Amino acid sequence: MRDATVDAVQYDVKYADGARNAEALMVHPKTGRVYIASKNEDGGGLYEGPAKLTAGGVNTFRRVDEVPWVTDGAFSPDGKRLVLRSYFSAREYAFEDGRLGEDRSVAAPFQRQAESVTYTADGSALMFGSEGARSDVVRVEVAGGGSGGDQGRGKPSGSGGGGGEAGDQDGGGGQGGGKGGAGLGAAIVVGAGVLWFALRRKRG
Repeated sequence: MRDATVDAVQYDVKYADGARNAEALMVHPKTGRVYIASKNEDGGGLYEGPAKLTAGGVNTFRRVDEVPWVTDGAFSPDGKRLVLRSYFSAREYAFEDGRLGEDRSVAAPFQRQAESVTYTADGSALMFGSEGARSDVVRVEVAGGGSGGDQGRGKPSGSGGGGGEAGDQDGGGGQGGGKGGAGLGAAIVVGAGVLWFALRRKRG
């Protein structure tokens, strides 16, 4: 892959059920169809765009499934799997005929700002990223090429400090996994706040 200058095309998009907050946009590698996963504390939605986008009008995206809190997502190279990540967890879904199928937990690494994920070119592993210069990119092997089996383990491949594992371990459904991750994050924040307050009082 090399640097290149390309001409940009603008596509106007709207959601059939009103405005949404979203960070994850995925393009299916076989059909070219565009999907967007919205981000919401109570669970987001997976939105499907038209079969072909047009630059000459508004492209309406329609909700086709429910998903947890999502910061990024990616299709596997064969288009049969879709991974969605949040700040504290990630789930991989079977994907067929434009709809989500069975899902499983993926051992997502703990990162300072968990904002990106993609598959390797052969679909055998996931690459989890954060934000900022020289931040880690963590490789997580996907057992059975991502079709099932045990969870992979994260191995930092960047130059920053490595993060620990923070994958969703409950093995439940998609929405439950997203809410569980959010709950863990809230507990960590509250615990840190209590510790800081206690230390401050002791020093005072």
